Amino acid sequence: MKLVIMPREHIWPNVLPEQVERLRGAGVEEIVVAGDRQSLLREVRTADALVGEMDPEILEHAGQLKWVQALASGVDAFLFDAFIESEIMLTSEKGLVGPHLADHAFALLLGLTRMIPQAARQRNWDGEVRMRMRRENRYRSFSESRPNPGGTH
Repeated sequence: MKLVIMPREHIWPNVLPEQVERLRGAGVEEIVVAGDRQSLLREVRTADALVGEMDPEILEHAGQLKWVQALASGVDAFLFDAFIESEIMLTSEKGLVGPHLADHAFALLLGLTRMIPQAARQRNWDGEVRMRMRRENRYRSFSESRPNPGGTH
């Protein structure tokens, strides 16, 4: 099996030697790290699997490709007609980043309810600032912000 890896700077910038060894240990005979688009187009001709991106030009060059592993959870860009009609299996990282993404979203929401951006701009977050924000009704705790089903709020 030949695997071609196309690193993406913001997701997987460097393929480490120990990662390559783990892949070899899993039975991958040939591993090629394509450092640029031209080498990707050249190497994908004889590849069985690709880790990285997919577009119509790459698909045109893919002679015997059987599997594509996307380096993202969203694969909308991969779903062009020729790829959908092909027999190539597509897998993604969906589910891998879900808990981290949820944690990040809640951290941002809590930051907004606590007015962290405003405090950062003021460079001061002492008790007086919080009290002034509360008096001006611009700062609420999480419990003050959520709806109360009992209606006693």
